Amino acid sequence: MTSSIAKINVSLKSTSLSSKNEVSKSLRATTCQRVPIQYKRVVVTQALAGRREASLLGLAAFTISVLPTKEAQAGLFGPSGDEKYLDLTGSLTTQILDTISLPRDDESRPEAIKKLKEASNLWVATYRRDANYSGKPSYGLVYSAVNAVIGHYNNFGTKAPIPKKRAERVVKECNDAKLQLSRGR
Repeated sequence: MTSSIAKINVSLKSTSLSSKNEVSKSLRATTCQRVPIQYKRVVVTQALAGRREASLLGLAAFTISVLPTKEAQAGLFGPSGDEKYLDLTGSLTTQILDTISLPRDDESRPEAIKKLKEASNLWVATYRRDANYSGKPSYGLVYSAVNAVIGHYNNFGTKAPIPKKRAERVVKECNDAKLQLSRGR
């Protein structure tokens, strides 16, 4: 099969193009040639795998299926987001329980409350807008406990004790949150 393509050579006589006449004079078609195109037939062959290749492939597939697998980590260099959430939330609940159980006259109480405020602000800022975590039951429980404790310290200061009913509710919410965290919720 032969086909042809028209080839046009265009040359520019002058580089300064100041008017239409000069443009039309400067462009001219020189030659039109027919160029034959030849098609070649290509033969594709498919090699069949021998017994040796098939047995090696089967052995490789069996080896891969038997190897122990490790749980995948989402992060390149560290724990996944869920693992970080479990760690941060668990440590925050422990910190809340430790802080509210400090006696009123303890000298380390103002510093513990300051650290609790920083940790709770970081936790809330990290997980409040993330729908993956804000819908979890443990998130709601911890958020409620944080709100109650930090709200109390902001309104009444670090010297005022937490009322008994509020403290009982915070302890219950923290314990329930730990239970939900142990279930991965």
